[in-house]
Amino acid sequence: MFQVSTTRPFPDLMAEAMQRMVEQMAKAPAESSGKLDADFVGQMIPHHQGAIDMTRAVALYARKGDRAIRNLITTILTTQPDEIRRMEAINPSRLLTPPQYTKNADRIEEKMISYMNVDFATPVQLFVEMMIPHHKAGIAMAKNYLMFGKNPRLKNLAQGIIVEQEHEIRLMHLWKQNHI
Repeated sequence: MFQVSTTRPFPDLMAEAMQRMVEQMAKAPAESSGKLDADFVGQMIPHHQGAIDMTRAVALYARKGDRAIRNLITTILTTQPDEIRRMEAINPSRLLTPPQYTKNADRIEEKMISYMNVDFATPVQLFVEMMIPHHKAGIAMAKNYLMFGKNPRLKNLAQGIIVEQEHEIRLMHLWKQNHI
């Protein structure tokens, strides 16, 4: 488990959380059975865990911060662990992973990582600047699954991820307008 400590510099905590997520996501396809549902779940679970880890790190610095960020932190730390549990409970179908799904997934991950190398003034600003592309990648992953997936429970979950994370991105942009 990712350990959060206020004795370590915040950028190091965020970098460690990101590195851990990228490593877990890179391992996931090799560990999957080549089945579409398993590939989606295998990518989305570490993606969500990365968001949880980054959010736990910023939570230490945002305790006395503004209400918008505290609400965002609460939302992420509530919804994403629940979605992980729901994904883990789904029995993946036997649908083979189409090559285009894998190509799309690789492009999404590369794009997310390239946009997450940002400068910052405060830990909360860094969190917001990194979480926006992180959430955009989660939305792209969910949309990628919706193009090819057939499992109704996973499709429902993917649609929920899109709605939830689009809303959170709007909140983060509003925060940026008021604070940066």
